[in-house]
Amino acid sequence: MAEIAFIALSTGHMAIQIKSPLLENLGFFMVLAGEDLTATLRIVLVENPLFIVESKYKATDSTAWSLHYFSVTLLVHLLVAYVASEKVSRQGINTRIQDLPLSGSVLLIASSVYLLLAACCTDGPHWLFHTWLLAVVFNPITSSNATIQLYQVLRDWFILPQLAMGGLGVYLLYRHYRQTHQARH
Repeated sequence: MAEIAFIALSTGHMAIQIKSPLLENLGFFMVLAGEDLTATLRIVLVENPLFIVESKYKATDSTAWSLHYFSVTLLVHLLVAYVASEKVSRQGINTRIQDLPLSGSVLLIASSVYLLLAACCTDGPHWLFHTWLLAVVFNPITSSNATIQLYQVLRDWFILPQLAMGGLGVYLLYRHYRQTHQARH
């Protein structure tokens, strides 16, 4: 996954490990499912990531960064992988990069990635661009009181650009699908 390589290279923390809150607490979720299946599904599929890719500081074993893959994130990755595989299977291994619906794929994936950055003052994983803005706003060298106040005004509205970015990505992928489907017929 490109986002893992991008975060690892941009932070300089390359050693990664993968963990799954679901698998680590499987017994608990099994008991909970026996008592309240709906609540268990909500906790497993909506509120918690299915797996986490993280890098830790060697000296302290604390998390340097982690990408949290929720159900929606995985569905988005599967959709993008399906679109790319369909394109390659139709055109063969010689598919050029400009033939792939790259912009829609990037927008869709970026709208679903949740990142926790230890160098940033965050209470947990946030949408990728939200975490980036937190890192900018709370940087002791470049931030000011005005940037912190701007962040406080904007933070409750981050879902709107996130949904818009995801919607635009879906639209671009759909448009690409329609164009290639019409060109074949």
